[in-house]
Amino acid sequence: MLIDDVLPHYHVSEYHELAVSAPSERTYGAIWSADLATSLVVKGLLALRSIPVALSAPRSFRFPRVSLTLREILRQGFCLVAENPGREVVVGVVGRFWRPSGNIVPSQPGDFHEPLSAGLARAVWNFAVRERGPRSSLLSTETRVLCADDRSLRRFRRYWRLVGPLSGFVRVLMLRSIRVAAERVDEAE
Repeated sequence: MLIDDVLPHYHVSEYHELAVSAPSERTYGAIWSADLATSLVVKGLLALRSIPVALSAPRSFRFPRVSLTLREILRQGFCLVAENPGREVVVGVVGRFWRPSGNIVPSQPGDFHEPLSAGLARAVWNFAVRERGPRSSLLSTETRVLCADDRSLRRFRRYWRLVGPLSGFVRVLMLRSIRVAAERVDEAE
């Protein structure tokens, strides 16, 4: 898996998977095209996360989009770290996630192979597809986080105690959105 090459060592990991009644190529395409925020829960949590930015920097604040695709996520501070087209995509972000606003540090794919600066954390997130049969696939996502130092790790763990369960729930809902998009296309044939 590409995620193993990008971040083989980490402090936190979370994994989810589900079966999709669509070929793996179709499922992979849905990773890029599906609206990942179809759930009101996802929209609500994303809106909640944006409140500190809206309050601290109202001029730079943009309302969350009506739809949220992986391409939109890449425009909002994540970067495409690695891709094996048709099989796996890995996106990443660097920042101080435990802070309410101003937590993202601009980064490039090459940065994910360099040492991490003190006070920061690095997160990578993948979507992977495995073929289960001619009309069936397994869709998974894994999130990994590495903190640069003990202080950052303590801060991140406090933050993750609150946010981790919600983050996992959001990932499951996103997988379901991808599955619906892949299966809907499949039913149209």
